[in-house]
Amino acid sequence: MATGFVTYSAASGARSKDIANLRQAQHRQHVLIKSLQGRVAKQEKFMLLLADSTIPGFQEAANDNAAKANVRAAIPAVEAYNADNTGKGASAGYAGMTVSGLHAYDPAINATNVIIRRATATNYCVESTVGGTTWKKNGPGADIVAGSC
Repeated sequence: MATGFVTYSAASGARSKDIANLRQAQHRQHVLIKSLQGRVAKQEKFMLLLADSTIPGFQEAANDNAAKANVRAAIPAVEAYNADNTGKGASAGYAGMTVSGLHAYDPAINATNVIIRRATATNYCVESTVGGTTWKKNGPGADIVAGSC
């Protein structure tokens, strides 16, 4: 009589061995796949490094994006400085803002990636140059655009 259930008697020991062998094979397969993924990732990195030096415009685009990103990343610290600097008149707001002061708000900000060209009570100009490409933000209402302050 077929009940839909399989019962194992003497063969259950053999089934356990089969399951263990299957698990070992699956583990070896998983390790092999991870190894291949690692090799592919290394090859992709190599190809990117190769492309960096061979494709015209690739380095310029990378510098462009890095400079923009540096300025964009500094803005939250700039605004936090402004909010905390509650002096009076010309000493309030953005006045007195320095890269080392911004570093206190965001440790990733340093003099190698951001320059403060101007900081008054109501305005500022922050710029970044990477590989000869310069981007800036000229005040709280301005967009990030190419060029120097």
